[in-house]
Amino acid sequence: MHLRDVVRGALVLVVGGGNGCTFANLADYDVQPCEPVSPGVDAYRRDSCHAFNGAGGDPCLVWQCDARLRRCVQSARDDDRDGDPAAVCGGTDCDDANPSRSGRRADAPTATVRVPGGIGPGASVVLSTDSGGEPTATWVTPLTSGRYCLQATRLDASASVAGSCALLEAEPNLAPAQPFAKWIAGSPAAVFVAQTPTAGPCDGGGLTFRYGKSVSTASTCDASGAALPSLALGSDGAAVVAYYATAYRNRADVSKCPAVSPAGLVIRKVSNIASTSASFGSPQMLDAGVSFRPPALATMDGYGGAFVASPVAKGVGVWILSPATYSAGATWIDNVVADVVGVTMAATRDGGAVRLAIAKELGCNHGSLHLSLVEVDLSTANRTSIGDVEVTNAASAPAFRSSVSSVPPEKGGGWLVTWLAAGQAFARRFDVKGVPLTPPTAVPGVKALEIVAGRGEAFFVRAAGVEDPFYRAALQCP
Repeated sequence: MHLRDVVRGALVLVVGGGNGCTFANLADYDVQPCEPVSPGVDAYRRDSCHAFNGAGGDPCLVWQCDARLRRCVQSARDDDRDGDPAAVCGGTDCDDANPSRSGRRADAPTATVRVPGGIGPGASVVLSTDSGGEPTATWVTPLTSGRYCLQATRLDASASVAGSCALLEAEPNLAPAQPFAKWIAGSPAAVFVAQTPTAGPCDGGGLTFRYGKSVSTASTCDASGAALPSLALGSDGAAVVAYYATAYRNRADVSKCPAVSPAGLVIRKVSNIASTSASFGSPQMLDAGVSFRPPALATMDGYGGAFVASPVAKGVGVWILSPATYSAGATWIDNVVADVVGVTMAATRDGGAVRLAIAKELGCNHGSLHLSLVEVDLSTANRTSIGDVEVTNAASAPAFRSSVSSVPPEKGGGWLVTWLAAGQAFARRFDVKGVPLTPPTAVPGVKALEIVAGRGEAFFVRAAGVEDPFYRAALQCP
């Protein structure tokens, strides 16, 4: 006869042959021993404990050999014995017959874009995605002439970056800093801080918009300076730019985070972006905060407005920008306990509602990373909080340079959050309600300088000075 005893959350098989079996004489029976089997396609058949699985039982709660106890225990079904139970049984393994695939692993990274000669040592690389999740890399490289090249490329296919600079090349009296680019009809558009070689009204950094290398350009100068600009493409041939009203130097070194002063968030519209008459509109000054990431901007196909999110004194502020004018309308504050020093955001649309996913980096020393999900009714601006979940924390892997993107429906939907920790690239999947689908998963063998999530994959920069600096990787079980 068989008796079951609960041991550490699993049912352990004990076997005996006498009559009158009771818990009083349980010591007369031996726990069934077993030898762990190596992972494999037929691992469950090689497991001696499998013989105790009869017909009619729970298909997700089966007898398996516990490698630590070396005893038969009843636990979540893991046919290939790779340590990740089947997805249908509460685990994350989408292929439980293949021990080389698991929801707890990422695929080996593959190169996306070749850069002849590399991007150059010391080059500053920024990764971003458009409303469809397509990733773009932007970087500045010093030229031998003492001037600069501003380059941008999409990372969505294996290709080679052309030798000429995509946005700016050797222009005098212009040293671009903190660039941020998106793509319009096959050409890059970028916003950056134009450093000036001598003191003057733009010594804190003038804001410059550029579409292609010669199609259009627009510049403006704020007395307070400009730092960490971001860009989103809207409707009617316009774009919206967000940045912080402070000298770009004040947001260039995250180690100075505890000592810097808050800076106001500024919104500007850029009109006629694809023509020679491109121009900046009047600035809108919103709440102040401390951020070492560009303001988070999100737009969607079929919606002419935008959303912007940024750290503020009491947490994270989120504003709805109206179509056409991009005037800041409805706003709310997402309160958090710790200081927020960086925000990224992604959006999806479902009829008249927009779902926002906001990744929040907490603490100047790269502490916890949280994901907040909000649904907004576009007709009323009413919002519903879906939830807030901790993605990772300082004790496990302190977050740094995080990003979030929606996962396409064909890949299962939901959200993907990526981040860096001690140079290692990590990713984690969540469903549409913020329920974790995978644990924090490291991309194998990668030391990354920058990372961004797009279309359910992680895109990252591995190193400067090499011809294959840009890579992509996906979780094995989307």
